[in-house]
Amino acid sequence: MRIAYVRRDAGPDTGEDQLFAVSAALMVERGDEVTLVAPKDARVPPGVRHVEVDPFVLGFGTDRRRRAFSRAADKLLKGSRDYDVVIGCLDATVCDIVRVEQGCVQTRIDHGQRGDGDAAALEIEAAGLEKDVFRVAVAPSSLVRKDLARRYALDVAAVRVVDEGVDLERYRPSLRAAAGVALRKEIGLDAADFVAVLHAPDLSRTELDRILKVIPEVARERPKARFVLSGTDAETSRAALAAGGGHVRIASQPIGPALLAASDVLVLPVTYSPFESLTIAALASGVPVITSAFNGACELIEQDVTGSVLMAFQDAQSLYRELAAWTRPERAKEGGKLARATAEAHGLDVQAVAMIAIVDEVAASARS
Repeated sequence: MRIAYVRRDAGPDTGEDQLFAVSAALMVERGDEVTLVAPKDARVPPGVRHVEVDPFVLGFGTDRRRRAFSRAADKLLKGSRDYDVVIGCLDATVCDIVRVEQGCVQTRIDHGQRGDGDAAALEIEAAGLEKDVFRVAVAPSSLVRKDLARRYALDVAAVRVVDEGVDLERYRPSLRAAAGVALRKEIGLDAADFVAVLHAPDLSRTELDRILKVIPEVARERPKARFVLSGTDAETSRAALAAGGGHVRIASQPIGPALLAASDVLVLPVTYSPFESLTIAALASGVPVITSAFNGACELIEQDVTGSVLMAFQDAQSLYRELAAWTRPERAKEGGKLARATAEAHGLDVQAVAMIAIVDEVAASARS
């Protein structure tokens, strides 16, 4: 079988591209021909052909580049008999399988997350999701699936959920003994401290202020609790240290395997994310997660078992209650064991097999 994957920003660093690399490896292994249709500087997985699409763009701006790539990819693929199945991430409009990895553009905008190239992204999304243009849409979460059905009047059966998966070897509880202990020492934490890591890059000032007000109250109940902020700027860091009453630490590095290995619970106050990958990374690390219902990955959390899902972090009382509950070491430890089991059902290999099953289904449908 001949499969094409269209990607304007291809690289190994996102969950989507890791999923493609694993899926491609499995398909190549079974004898399929896999082609990446992408710019010349794309990082191409081993065994995958590369068809370069680098259209000339007159002028500047992400909108121009998005439209130019989409037109060039569509021209290459439209009416082509070179491929049995074309997969895309809404970088082109003629794909058989559409992965809506970033969620609907307008939904992201409605949640205050505007970005360069939104105008072009909206146009390409609408064209790519027209009925009879694609065969199957793939969402990273039920949150996005419902949104697609609502915005584009799609049959829910035409939208499948396959999340981006997690690298179970990179994120694992066994890192706690070495990498976790070393990082605790680096940021001034004792072995006996209970560590709650707070991911705060996209928080508004108001939301963070609410969270910081709750921290001293929780610390009075849990004197060994320490709250580590990651992803904050210098001004926010100073404010957090001043408000935290000695219970706050600042991590200079982003949240990765080592910081998760050093933590006992992860706090993800997401304003909107189709699938916040840190959620499943934490679960794989054996770390319970407190997050919001606007995080598509929250559906992986079993309420009060492997974490908690709040309707909104603006509710200080609910946040206080959940933090006070999850900063009990025995509860977090038990929740972490169950969290790892959840993540194992969503490993990269598992999700890649699910994605390949959709590819096979679409190919069989086309042949029939």
